[in-house]
Amino acid sequence: MAPTMAIHAAAVIAALVSVVLINPAEGGCWEQQLCCTGKNVTCKASGPRMNDVDTGKRSRVCFCDEYCLRLKDCCTDYTDTCKGK
Repeated sequence: MAPTMAIHAAAVIAALVSVVLINPAEGGCWEQQLCCTGKNVTCKASGPRMNDVDTGKRSRVCFCDEYCLRLKDCCTDYTDTCKGK
């Protein structure tokens, strides 16, 4: 494979991975418009969790409160959606 083709292939793969991991259409903090301070068990959304990538699991509920960083159950879009607010 030529170097430029390898770079193009890597870029395509990276784009696909980002769509799969943080696609707002799958739910998450962005779609639900949720960002909560502290620990709030009601601040949850449907969608994959950050730790799903590490564990290989596919969760249906994720969280959008600050405490989710400790429990590692944040929605995959939590950092992009909530940390700037």
